[in-house]
Amino acid sequence: MLLKDQELNTRYLWAYGFVPAIVLAGLLLLVSAYFASNFYIVSPRVALDEWTCSGNPGSEKAWQRALADLRAAQRLDPWNADIYMDIGRLYEWQALSGAAWNSKVKQARTNASYYFKQAAIHRPTWALAWVNYAQSQLLNRVVDDEVFNAISNGYKFGRWQLATQQKLLWLSIGVWGKLPADIQQQVRTQIAHILKKDDGIKMLASIALRFQWFDELMPLIRREEDRRYIKSLRSRPDQMREMLRGGKKEQEFVCRIAGL
Repeated sequence: MLLKDQELNTRYLWAYGFVPAIVLAGLLLLVSAYFASNFYIVSPRVALDEWTCSGNPGSEKAWQRALADLRAAQRLDPWNADIYMDIGRLYEWQALSGAAWNSKVKQARTNASYYFKQAAIHRPTWALAWVNYAQSQLLNRVVDDEVFNAISNGYKFGRWQLATQQKLLWLSIGVWGKLPADIQQQVRTQIAHILKKDDGIKMLASIALRFQWFDELMPLIRREEDRRYIKSLRSRPDQMREMLRGGKKEQEFVCRIAGL
């Protein structure tokens, strides 16, 4: 009887003492890792924001320092999708700072693709992660089912995110002839949604102009004022040239892939 009581006491002690203590210790470890990783993230994110605003990635030393900090954060918090995204963005900046299509740029984009994909894996509903992965792959001239799946997920999970959708449309229309029919339909559905906005036609017009996509766009336009805007734009070569000069560097790379 005494032995049985001792066994019960041991079980109770394990169930109500050791197990909660282990769980609590694990939670404290995770929380500590999270806050410690945030310490390393701050400086690289400030640098990334500054580079985005200025259009200049800064020095190689600054880039290496940012990468080292993000690597340290990743080791502390390896499940954090945001850190993978930041590292991917860092490699994108390395690619943008080089000449188009050399081996260093290709490797930088390969690295960026890997980290964007990891961000999407760790947060599967993150539309921007899927879009960034697709863009890096396309800029490396990789056009395959994984890229199409990423584009599709971008439309699926980011329908209401206008900046993400704009990026998606550049990619989708840039490789329009290679897109599967179901993704082409996703593009049309998203365009119909954008055209409901007052200034939606202006965003779409610049993309259609760059890729000569007016024949596909016009049947999707329902409002007469939007039709007039497109007709007016096409009748003014000077305005069209001005719009073409407004493209971002990565968008111009997409144009090269499309052969335009």
